[in-house]
Amino acid sequence: VNYADSVLAVSAVVLRQDSLSVPVLQYNAALYKFLADTVKERQSLLTLVRADPNNRQLVTQVINSLAGEGRVQDAVPLVKELMQKSPGDAKILDLAFRVYTAARDWPSLISVGPELVKADTSAANRPYFRRMAAAYDQLNQPDQAADILAQATAKFPDDAEFWLGYARELRRNGQQQQAIDALRRVLSMNQKEHAMTAYVQLLNFYQENNLPDSVYALAQRAPQDSD
Repeated sequence: VNYADSVLAVSAVVLRQDSLSVPVLQYNAALYKFLADTVKERQSLLTLVRADPNNRQLVTQVINSLAGEGRVQDAVPLVKELMQKSPGDAKILDLAFRVYTAARDWPSLISVGPELVKADTSAANRPYFRRMAAAYDQLNQPDQAADILAQATAKFPDDAEFWLGYARELRRNGQQQQAIDALRRVLSMNQKEHAMTAYVQLLNFYQENNLPDSVYALAQRAPQDSD
């Protein structure tokens, strides 16, 4: 610690002459991290960005460091600045998508998601669809959640979780028959865990709507779907 204090004392002298010295700020941030002084590490990182705001690699490193240290809220404004400077950049959009997810910034997430896929179609993977659906769910937008899950089931037709989520959103939208069709699709996959979930949801629906014939027909399928 004495060594660290000595180094920081020297750094302070340098920074008094050049408050935006990138090498010194980088060294300070690393040293404060070693000392577990999160407040001063954060200050050093944010000052570092102000010192060299056009250095995309540096800013990205700072954002990743903040997010990795659990201070993702501090990374959000930096990400937004970075996107303004490099609109349409797939790597930056991917970084923003991950930061917004961690920050639970749902409005920003659903805004940047389509931009990310437009810039890089391979980004439309399973995690992308799950995060987008969760964001729409948090924002109480069942129509949009159903739309994104419709895209997910089209791209990943054998993913039972997507079909279950799609059925849930369809029911929220009052599209009961489409929801039933989605649940039946899950049953046809013969995936034990998910099939049982679909079976229970269908059974509850038929019982709630007083459809004894449908309950009986579904009950005949229970052994093969739940074994």
